[in-house]
Amino acid sequence: MKKIMLIILVLGILLLSNAQIEKNELVLTPEKTEIFVTEVFSRFIDRTDKQLSNFGIENRLQLTSLQLGKPIPLYVIENESLKFTSIWRMLIMSDGEPLFLARVKLEDNGQYVYAGGGAAMVAESIHNYEHKDLIIGFLGVRSPSGMDYVIIRKENEDIFVQRYDYATRESFKNEYSFSEIINLIKK
Repeated sequence: MKKIMLIILVLGILLLSNAQIEKNELVLTPEKTEIFVTEVFSRFIDRTDKQLSNFGIENRLQLTSLQLGKPIPLYVIENESLKFTSIWRMLIMSDGEPLFLARVKLEDNGQYVYAGGGAAMVAESIHNYEHKDLIIGFLGVRSPSGMDYVIIRKENEDIFVQRYDYATRESFKNEYSFSEIINLIKK
């Protein structure tokens, strides 16, 4: 009986450490893209230069050539499993250069809407991250931004990369499995 329990426990740990994230995808049709770009433009065009600079916008001309990056789903941990929050983070760019990360959320009517933006420094670091094409999600654990970890799929495994290490002041430094994240949270 003890051997069976041990085998079950080991298998459970292996499954948890190699948990594949349910793939969530927000498809940006040309119509949706136009709606988001128009909304971002309308929310920023009347702001002061100082307010615009908080979003990485150096001049108003950048608002005339806005582009959307890939929508990235935001997850949280609930009952030791990943739960999609119905919130997406999307890189807002101008002429291929990152400006800020927008927040897109699902409304009660089933429509996705622009829900704010910020994090210009985060947008730049994500845009320059060597594995940015492998990003499949963000995991919010402790920070108000909800982006403590970037989730990448590398060699068919989900890896949780610490977005910023406060001790070393480096971005995208430490890699963890899901079970290691659970253990860190428990501590």
